[in-house]
Amino acid sequence: MLILNSNILIRFGVDNKIKRTKFENMVNNESKARMYGELLNEHTRVGNLISEIKAENFEMNDEQKNRIRVLENKQIQIMMAIKKLMS
Repeated sequence: MLILNSNILIRFGVDNKIKRTKFENMVNNESKARMYGELLNEHTRVGNLISEIKAENFEMNDEQKNRIRVLENKQIQIMMAIKKLMS
């Protein structure tokens, strides 16, 4: 991952505001892409946990239903974070 601050840009003679903005957008987009990937991986991991709980028994008990409900809420929160990241 490439992280540079404006001091580095100035040191290399990149003082044009347009170039600086493009560079900052590129770094910002890289950061967004990394965060998007991490959120998507977490969403998948939570989905796998839900599948594991469902596979434990044919009929789920209350504790399993509650765990699934909590995990599904976590998936919703992850999707909201992804939506916010993309807006």
